[in-house]
Amino acid sequence: AQLNRAGHWVTVFERADRPGGLLMYGIPNMKLDKEKVVRRRLRQMEREGVAFRCNCEVGKDITSQQLLEEFDAVVLWAGENPHEALSIAAGLRRNTRLYHTPALLYIKANSVVTASEAYHRGISDVASPETPETATALRVVELARGFRRQKTVRAALERARTSGLMDAATGLFTRDLFASHLMRLARSSEARNRALSVCMLKVSERPDLQAPRAGGWVARAIPQIGSMIGRLVRVEDTAARLAPEVFALALPATSLQSARAAGERIAAVIGCTAFEAGQGAAPFVIDFELGVAEVSSPEAVGRALEQAAAMAQPLKAG
Repeated sequence: AQLNRAGHWVTVFERADRPGGLLMYGIPNMKLDKEKVVRRRLRQMEREGVAFRCNCEVGKDITSQQLLEEFDAVVLWAGENPHEALSIAAGLRRNTRLYHTPALLYIKANSVVTASEAYHRGISDVASPETPETATALRVVELARGFRRQKTVRAALERARTSGLMDAATGLFTRDLFASHLMRLARSSEARNRALSVCMLKVSERPDLQAPRAGGWVARAIPQIGSMIGRLVRVEDTAARLAPEVFALALPATSLQSARAAGERIAAVIGCTAFEAGQGAAPFVIDFELGVAEVSSPEAVGRALEQAAAMAQPLKAG
């Protein structure tokens, strides 16, 4: 209601045939006047502009793509089954198009799910009924604004894809553009005393990829792989295609350990995708060799890239 009163479009998805949750279905009529308390409040919210979609289960009756197209943030009510909400959040993080969609978990203060577990499963922020409504609404708005800023930047990068500055197949930075940009990042990080790391992702040389590679199917998958990498990095990060099967990430304000974790997350998401290998052939999956290095100064940019490439080790996707 606070979000709606602030001028934002709010839609409530309810799996049951009527909204109200525990108040509607969990309390006997003799103990609570549903007409005076619950329905009157729901009618007031509807008059104010809140939309209720009943008999609608997220992931079944509304697809993840529709969520992406229609909304800038998601609020998940954990209720009596918090693991269901966490499953939805985890599903968002396995989808490259929804990876950055912010999700706030509204959960009871005494829930069995800890904040640490919620963040690990992909939740962006956590609130409870004890949190003031205005504070929760402001947090959701900030998440949505940040997401919109990211979408604007990504749209601008997508428009630059055909400018000749970007790799035409993947939409990522070219080798030369990445090198000059990485030098600028190194100077900025040195001036601000911030960490800067690079991550190298090279498609592995697994024996079972020999046939798809020889048939040109790995090359056909590269544009999709590059596009997925571009969607999975943060808006402040930079992804590049350095060679036909080699990708690099520039990660500002990121330690060596965090850079490896970022590379592993990207590899894991792409490792869930099966790529076409031609008629009669089983689809194949991609593994990566991953290496990371920290850029200590602008003069060390080239050495850091060489170090990350030399340290690249096979990483099992999935």
